[in-house]
Amino acid sequence: AGLIVGDQQPYSGKLLNATMNRHAEAHGRPYLGVEMRQDLVSDAAGQARLAAILGPVLRACRAAFS
Repeated sequence: AGLIVGDQQPYSGKLLNATMNRHAEAHGRPYLGVEMRQDLVSDAAGQARLAAILGPVLRACRAAFS
């Protein structure tokens, strides 16, 4: 898809009391965090491109935990 994917920088999101730790992990809930550069979704074409990439992945995640 031509994307560069990696860990969130400079913050890993793994700090205690971060949103996902507090609201998901602490209650045994599965979660997925997605961050993206805003310039990639600043227009309709970019939004459609990311929706086409993320849509199937998110549907598969939802199905796996339903």
